[in-house]
Amino acid sequence: MILFPIGWIIIPLSIFFFVYFPKRLLYLTVFFIPFTGTSVFKISLSGIDADGIRVSMFLGTLCLLQFILTNLKKFRKVNEKIKSTTFILILISLSVTISAFMPAIINGSLKVLDPYGEGLVYYAKEVPLTFRFQYITQYLFFLFGLLFSLYLNKITVGKDLLTNVIKIYLISSIFVSFWGWFEYFCFFTGIKYPGFLFNQNSVNFSSILLDDNGFPRITSVALEPSIMSQQLLTALPFLFWAFYFKEKILSRVFDFIGVLSISLVLVFSLSTTAYVGLALMFLFAIIILFREGKIKRWFVFLLFTIITGIGFVSPVLVENVLLKLGSYSGIERFKSLEYGWKYFLEYPIFGIGWGVFPSWDLITCTLAGGGLITFFLFVLLFTKNLFKQSKIVKKVGDYSNSNFSRPILTGIFQSTIMLLIVSQISGFTYYAMYFWFILAISISMNQLNLISKNKING
Repeated sequence: MILFPIGWIIIPLSIFFFVYFPKRLLYLTVFFIPFTGTSVFKISLSGIDADGIRVSMFLGTLCLLQFILTNLKKFRKVNEKIKSTTFILILISLSVTISAFMPAIINGSLKVLDPYGEGLVYYAKEVPLTFRFQYITQYLFFLFGLLFSLYLNKITVGKDLLTNVIKIYLISSIFVSFWGWFEYFCFFTGIKYPGFLFNQNSVNFSSILLDDNGFPRITSVALEPSIMSQQLLTALPFLFWAFYFKEKILSRVFDFIGVLSISLVLVFSLSTTAYVGLALMFLFAIIILFREGKIKRWFVFLLFTIITGIGFVSPVLVENVLLKLGSYSGIERFKSLEYGWKYFLEYPIFGIGWGVFPSWDLITCTLAGGGLITFFLFVLLFTKNLFKQSKIVKKVGDYSNSNFSRPILTGIFQSTIMLLIVSQISGFTYYAMYFWFILAISISMNQLNLISKNKING
């Protein structure tokens, strides 16, 4: 076993929290959720070159274990409507578990592209699909994320605890952006970037990632720039609306610093995911402000015309988009969509097995890996959840019956929608815990507002 530098701190600290301060163990876990490229240790076995164990997964496992030991003999009654959401999550886990057996059931009767063998769909060749251990690890990533989401939803049964985990997530996201600026600083000053601290699984472990023109692509503590962008985009709405509504989440100063730092890091990340996310952030802001009557129709039309005009007349922007579509990256995406859809049509009920062919989008990835049943349950879960949120956020300015401030309510709603849209464009990161974190706090917010409403009506 190889113990990384951060492991010398995390392991003893987490064990101490596990025994004496369970709540602080939860907070520590939430803080490290954005650190998708950071590992505690790595287990080396003969013939197996596995990635390091992510710090968030290590801490999350301790949280689940602590919760199980504490609640082993407790059976608490829950609200029937709360139980229905939990039931959907359990059904998703069962459906994906069944799909995990599909490679063994198919057993060579279908040929699939093997991105794990070549590392890229672009170069992958179709080989007979048979069971392999690597598919189980992908299934376990999914199952762990789902279990952590259930745990977090169960544990955040109070307004204060849920608000605290959101704050810690935002503080961590601001740190991620600051570390991204440090990465940028290292490149232009010639200082060797200390990738050994937080980048054990990242693309920039040994050196800073560069684009085709030699400019640095900010990765910070994430696996790679697009993953960092996805995560930061889930934090930005909270800070933006806190600053706009003048209702602090962290503090007026840190909310503003967070908006500024995260927005600029996303711009300088040179990630298509970041640009799409920022455009969505801007669009949502316009819609909300327009609905409040703070932006006139003529202004919206003028702004849309200007942005569209810039898009059409800017040679640089058009060239970049065309280059992206025609590059290996663009072909990689289109090829994954094409073959993912093909495999779904071959086995539409439970798919070909979770993680066998992870395409670069949310819909095809779910259909090919888990089939129609898993996809339907996901749609049901998010539709049900977002519908409840929309009813809370719809009455702008009327938050008297809510447990939460306006920036948190709007932030959760917008982060959930943006995460789904960006995941459709840049990939379903079921192996990254920020996806499951946003899902969990979204469900918890609905449940706490429902409880508050029932108390008032009762």
